[in-house]
Amino acid sequence: MALAMKHLPLNLLLLLLFSPALTAQEPSQTLEYELESLAETNENSETDLTQLAENLASLEENPLAINFATAQELLELPFISPFQVDELLRYRENSGPLLSRYELAALPGWDRNTIRRVLPFVQFSSQAPAPELSLEKAWRYARHNLILRQEVDVPLREGFRRNDSSGYLGPPLGGYLRYRGQYGRHIQLGLLGQHDPGEPWGGPYQATGIDHLAGFAALKDYGKLQELILGDYQAEFGQGLALWSSLAFGKGANATGVQRFASGFRPFSGSEENRFFRGLAVSYGPEQWQADLFYSRHALDANVSLVDSFQNPELVSSLPSTGLHRTFTELANKNQNTLSSYGGHFTYRAGAWEWGLTAVQHALSTPLAASDRLYRRFRFKGSQLQNYSLDFQYRLRKHSFFGEVASDDAGHLAATAGLESHPAPGLFTSLVFRALDKRYRAIYNAPFAETGSYGERGAYMGLRWEMASWLHLRGYLDLYEFSWLRFGVDAPAGGREWLVQLTYPGQKGLSGYLRWNHETRQVNADEASEPIAALARQVRQRWRAHLSYQPHPRWELSSRLSLSHYQQESRREWGQMVFQDLRYTTPNKIWQFTSRFALIRTPSFASRLYAYENDVLYAFSIPAYFGRAFRFYLLTRAQLNEWLTLEMRYARSRFFYRQEISSGRQTISGPQQHQLSLQLRLSF
Repeated sequence: MALAMKHLPLNLLLLLLFSPALTAQEPSQTLEYELESLAETNENSETDLTQLAENLASLEENPLAINFATAQELLELPFISPFQVDELLRYRENSGPLLSRYELAALPGWDRNTIRRVLPFVQFSSQAPAPELSLEKAWRYARHNLILRQEVDVPLREGFRRNDSSGYLGPPLGGYLRYRGQYGRHIQLGLLGQHDPGEPWGGPYQATGIDHLAGFAALKDYGKLQELILGDYQAEFGQGLALWSSLAFGKGANATGVQRFASGFRPFSGSEENRFFRGLAVSYGPEQWQADLFYSRHALDANVSLVDSFQNPELVSSLPSTGLHRTFTELANKNQNTLSSYGGHFTYRAGAWEWGLTAVQHALSTPLAASDRLYRRFRFKGSQLQNYSLDFQYRLRKHSFFGEVASDDAGHLAATAGLESHPAPGLFTSLVFRALDKRYRAIYNAPFAETGSYGERGAYMGLRWEMASWLHLRGYLDLYEFSWLRFGVDAPAGGREWLVQLTYPGQKGLSGYLRWNHETRQVNADEASEPIAALARQVRQRWRAHLSYQPHPRWELSSRLSLSHYQQESRREWGQMVFQDLRYTTPNKIWQFTSRFALIRTPSFASRLYAYENDVLYAFSIPAYFGRAFRFYLLTRAQLNEWLTLEMRYARSRFFYRQEISSGRQTISGPQQHQLSLQLRLSF
């Protein structure tokens, strides 16, 4: 093995050249690219990807009536652009309803890959669906989905071996229970119970018996009532500057899909424990206008810094977002603050214009203290915060203009404006500018930006060119600068990033792409080489070659070669990773096996590489591959009958030249780690 690792670059090349490939299908290849990009560009993000999977699963179980769906409903699909939606609406207006899937090929801009991705989420009925909310029919015809999951890592981490007060209080098993009931597109019920490894069960630590509970009841598309949610939900409005609590993609391989299409309120039953609302939300209005109103009161984790004579919190220093409650300290922070929020959004549509107004009020039960860290000087402090914004969209033939201007209660501004264009067949471009005042404050927002909403200015340009049916070019250039300090950067800094990808969309089961990503940014110089704090240039480059091949309907394979280069001052690192995936489905389609074997060689975490891994349903794994190691996983899925599915996943990482994995309470003694997940899914 040492010899193999020594000649790893040659082995990578040989394996790539003589191996076929697997098209990732859960999620689709497009979403796989975006999820990997999300991990690469948002390395500290705690975003819950489960909600994305649930939204897609709900659409698949209740497909859109493509002949009657509105533009807003069609844009819920993450696979199509506003220009493709416009072509569909124009075709419906001129030629009448689509009678079959084959008519989609007649729409300009609807290529074969787009059609293949969209088909599971649409149906071609010629009659508009009419809501039937009979309780008897809802009871009889509703669909129910129940998931039970257990997962464990071995060997045990340091926190489980400690017998003092700093150790983990709960067992090493992680648990997950999810129920989802749905009647058509109109009635939804959801409940989730989840605990992480190390979190204790029941009293005296958990008043509800389990660490995290979420749930909702929702009514959708009933006359002018667009949405009514009681319980937990997320909110998406405008371009994400003032109010956006759910997943929002930033830069990625899609390159041109940068305009945000807000979905308003969405029911929430994900495992994210802090970034959601709890209360009541309602959306009402005809097609021309819509009013969205909400009220929420939600307990949050908080680090208490000052208590009164009765030991009640008077001041908190921060609001942790990890959702972990494994130790006495972490449990002491649980639900130590309460966030009350209310407000809404008003939308008006007139021809090609769409205008929106957002107003939201937040109030913490215990004030947030000002931070003593200089880079956090302008972050939110106190107990009250208001945000307001004006957003717009305007369609002019093959061009879509969009933007939003937001303000907090102190008058500090954040703005974004952009253009997506389809100037010629097969050519798509995008342009986005953002200017975010360093003093602008918001609690739940997700602007299109490099790192967030604090003191950033930037310009982004994206391109997607379908040069031929067999060759597509994608790329972007992003220039940005900061007007204040950031974590790890003790002076205003800036950077630039660009990506180029050549894609072979696929014929006869073969597809692939080549990608080059380059980023230069300023960070703190090494203290050892600089007597006074100064900035140094940090360069990261990543190259990727990916091939996919399906030689037989039951066999799918994939191969990938990834290289990385990291440079900062005199430090230079090269990293390499190669993997081979294999998926096999038995002739009776009862069993499906998905596996990966990966070889990794990077000098440190600085030259890490990311890769999406297949996991059990509603679980996501996008680990950072680093060190000298190999990684293997096997995912087994058995459709035992029409209502019962069993999923098992085993993963193993084996490191070379090290005897410890991770650090602190998460330390594993020894060079290898094993992960096991078992999941039962009941559908009835």
